[in-house]
Amino acid sequence: MHILWGFKMREDKYISKYLGESQPPEDIRKKIIDFLRDNPVPPDKAIHAMSNKLGIETDIFESHIYAMLGSFYGKGRYVDKGFTEDDFDPDEVKKGMVVEMEHTNDPDMAKRICFDHLSETPSKSKKSKYYTKLAILEKEIEEELSN
Repeated sequence: MHILWGFKMREDKYISKYLGESQPPEDIRKKIIDFLRDNPVPPDKAIHAMSNKLGIETDIFESHIYAMLGSFYGKGRYVDKGFTEDDFDPDEVKKGMVVEMEHTNDPDMAKRICFDHLSETPSKSKKSKYYTKLAILEKEIEEELSN
Protein backbone atom coordinates (compact mmCIF):
# COMPACT_ATOMS: atom_id res chain seq x y z
CA MET A 1 0.00 0.00 0.00
CA HIS A 2 1.02 3.58 -0.55
CA ILE A 3 -0.53 7.04 -0.32
CA LEU A 4 -1.66 8.51 -3.62
CA TRP A 5 -4.36 11.04 -4.39
CA GLY A 6 -4.76 11.46 -0.63
CA PHE A 7 -5.96 7.88 -0.12
CA LYS A 8 -4.39 4.58 0.90
CA MET A 9 -4.70 1.99 -1.86
CA ARG A 10 -3.01 -1.02 -3.38
CA GLU A 11 -0.31 -0.04 -5.86
CA ASP A 12 -2.03 -1.66 -8.84
CA LYS A 13 -5.54 -0.34 -8.15
CA TYR A 14 -6.93 2.60 -10.16
CA ILE A 15 -4.25 2.35 -12.83
CA SER A 16 -5.38 4.01 -16.03
CA LYS A 17 -4.97 1.81 -19.09
CA TYR A 18 -4.46 4.79 -21.32
CA LEU A 19 -2.11 6.96 -19.27
CA GLY A 20 -0.39 4.38 -17.11
CA GLU A 21 -0.98 6.76 -14.20
CA SER A 22 -3.18 6.39 -11.16
CA GLN A 23 -6.74 7.65 -11.21
CA PRO A 24 -8.79 8.83 -8.24
CA PRO A 25 -11.05 6.31 -6.52
CA GLU A 26 -14.42 5.79 -8.19
CA ASP A 27 -16.45 7.51 -5.45
CA ILE A 28 -14.34 10.66 -5.80
CA ARG A 29 -14.53 10.48 -9.62
CA LYS A 30 -18.32 10.35 -9.41
CA LYS A 31 -18.38 13.37 -7.09
CA ILE A 32 -16.10 15.27 -9.48
CA ILE A 33 -18.35 14.39 -12.42
CA ASP A 34 -21.44 15.53 -10.49
CA PHE A 35 -19.65 18.72 -9.42
CA LEU A 36 -18.59 19.53 -13.01
CA ARG A 37 -22.06 18.69 -14.32
CA ASP A 38 -23.51 21.26 -11.89
CA ASN A 39 -20.61 23.69 -12.43
CA PRO A 40 -19.41 23.35 -16.04
CA VAL A 41 -17.03 26.32 -15.69
CA PRO A 42 -16.29 26.37 -11.97
CA PRO A 43 -14.43 29.32 -10.50
CA ASP A 44 -11.39 28.45 -8.41
CA LYS A 45 -13.34 29.38 -5.28
CA ALA A 46 -15.93 26.65 -6.03
CA ILE A 47 -13.21 24.04 -6.54
CA HIS A 48 -11.68 24.97 -3.19
CA ALA A 49 -15.10 24.77 -1.51
CA MET A 50 -15.78 21.34 -3.00
CA SER A 51 -12.36 19.99 -1.96
CA ASN A 52 -12.99 21.27 1.58
CA LYS A 53 -16.44 19.66 1.60
CA LEU A 54 -14.87 16.32 0.59
CA GLY A 55 -12.03 16.73 3.07
CA ILE A 56 -9.38 16.54 0.35
CA GLU A 57 -6.51 18.97 0.01
CA THR A 58 -7.27 21.35 -2.86
CA ASP A 59 -4.11 20.52 -4.82
CA ILE A 60 -4.96 16.81 -4.60
CA PHE A 61 -8.57 17.47 -5.64
CA GLU A 62 -7.33 19.51 -8.62
CA SER A 63 -4.94 16.66 -9.49
CA HIS A 64 -7.95 14.32 -9.60
CA ILE A 65 -9.63 16.62 -12.12
CA TYR A 66 -6.44 16.89 -14.21
CA ALA A 67 -5.98 13.12 -14.21
CA MET A 68 -9.53 12.57 -15.41
CA LEU A 69 -9.13 15.12 -18.20
CA GLY A 70 -5.71 13.76 -19.11
CA SER A 71 -6.98 10.20 -19.29
CA PHE A 72 -9.49 11.31 -21.90
CA TYR A 73 -7.51 13.83 -23.90
CA GLY A 74 -4.07 12.31 -23.48
CA LYS A 75 -4.52 9.17 -25.51
CA GLY A 76 -7.43 7.24 -26.90
CA ARG A 77 -8.39 3.86 -28.15
CA TYR A 78 -7.71 4.95 -31.69
CA VAL A 79 -4.07 5.56 -30.70
CA ASP A 80 -3.88 2.20 -28.93
CA LYS A 81 -5.07 0.55 -32.16
CA GLY A 82 -2.33 2.27 -34.17
CA PHE A 83 -4.54 4.83 -35.92
CA THR A 84 -3.66 8.47 -36.53
CA GLU A 85 -5.86 11.35 -37.63
CA ASP A 86 -4.65 10.83 -41.21
CA ASP A 87 -6.19 7.34 -41.27
CA PHE A 88 -9.75 8.67 -41.22
CA ASP A 89 -11.93 9.84 -44.10
CA PRO A 90 -12.28 13.63 -43.68
CA ASP A 91 -15.97 13.48 -44.67
CA GLU A 92 -16.64 10.90 -41.94
CA VAL A 93 -14.77 13.07 -39.43
CA LYS A 94 -17.00 16.05 -40.35
CA LYS A 95 -20.13 13.91 -39.95
CA GLY A 96 -18.79 12.54 -36.68
CA MET A 97 -18.06 15.99 -35.31
CA VAL A 98 -21.68 17.03 -35.89
CA VAL A 99 -22.97 13.89 -34.16
CA GLU A 100 -20.60 14.08 -31.20
CA MET A 101 -21.24 17.81 -30.67
CA GLU A 102 -24.71 16.68 -29.55
CA HIS A 103 -22.95 15.48 -26.39
CA THR A 104 -20.46 18.29 -25.74
CA ASN A 105 -19.72 21.88 -26.59
CA ASP A 106 -16.01 21.09 -26.88
CA PRO A 107 -14.92 20.42 -30.47
CA ASP A 108 -11.69 18.74 -29.34
CA MET A 109 -13.64 16.30 -27.19
CA ALA A 110 -16.09 15.63 -30.02
CA LYS A 111 -13.21 14.96 -32.42
CA ARG A 112 -11.53 12.64 -29.96
CA ILE A 113 -14.74 10.60 -29.51
CA CYS A 114 -15.20 10.59 -33.29
CA PHE A 115 -11.70 9.14 -33.81
CA ASP A 116 -12.40 6.37 -31.29
CA HIS A 117 -15.60 5.42 -33.12
CA LEU A 118 -13.94 5.54 -36.53
CA SER A 119 -11.15 3.27 -35.27
CA GLU A 120 -13.69 0.51 -34.62
CA THR A 121 -13.12 -0.68 -38.20
CA PRO A 122 -10.89 -3.75 -38.37
CA SER A 123 -8.18 -2.18 -40.53
CA LYS A 124 -6.74 1.15 -41.65
CA SER A 125 -6.98 0.17 -45.30
CA LYS A 126 -10.78 -0.02 -45.16
CA LYS A 127 -11.86 3.43 -43.99
CA SER A 128 -14.74 3.38 -41.55
CA LYS A 129 -18.17 4.63 -42.62
CA TYR A 130 -19.37 4.63 -39.01
CA TYR A 131 -21.23 7.93 -39.17
CA THR A 132 -22.70 7.30 -42.63
CA LYS A 133 -24.11 4.02 -41.33
CA LEU A 134 -25.28 5.68 -38.11
CA ALA A 135 -27.27 8.24 -40.12
CA ILE A 136 -28.94 5.43 -42.08
CA LEU A 137 -29.80 3.59 -38.88
CA GLU A 138 -31.19 6.74 -37.23
CA LYS A 139 -33.37 7.39 -40.29
CA GLU A 140 -34.69 3.81 -40.19
CA ILE A 141 -35.51 4.16 -36.50
CA GLU A 142 -37.34 7.47 -37.11
CA GLU A 143 -39.37 5.87 -39.90
CA GLU A 144 -40.18 2.87 -37.72
CA LEU A 145 -41.33 5.10 -34.87
CA SER A 146 -43.50 7.24 -37.13
CA ASN A 147 -45.46 4.21 -38.37
